[in-house]
Amino acid sequence: KECLPIRGESWCLCGHRRKVHKEVKTSSGKVRFKCSQRGRNCPCEHFYYIPAQGSWILRCRCKHKHIDHDPSPGIHKCTRRSCKKCEGFDSPWVCNCGCPWIQHHQHTVQKQKKTILDLCQEAIAMTEVKRGQVPSREGKTIENID
Repeated sequence: KECLPIRGESWCLCGHRRKVHKEVKTSSGKVRFKCSQRGRNCPCEHFYYIPAQGSWILRCRCKHKHIDHDPSPGIHKCTRRSCKKCEGFDSPWVCNCGCPWIQHHQHTVQKQKKTILDLCQEAIAMTEVKRGQVPSREGKTIENID
């Protein structure tokens, strides 16, 4: 289930937006989104989504902001010297889906982008389908069983 779609303006644990993270393929073939923020040597190796709305930003159980945590791969421990209790970034936040932060997992899925021409062609194809029929991939129709 997709709770929160990630967009270019979404925030990462490193404090930078998704749009400055560039797609990189690893030697194992996995896709990562490494931070490419100019002027700063950001240790962020992969985009780690942090929910934010307006001035509200997700905080860890240690009460520190996401940017106070190490964005390099691993458990993302708090970098504040005074923080001794943080065992890695975790939040008590509960999503609109009703699940807590710890139960969410980030998956990278490339969605197919459609142009206006694609949408128009689909609409024209749908007008040629009669009620109770489903269009097949070859442009023919097959009877709807139910």
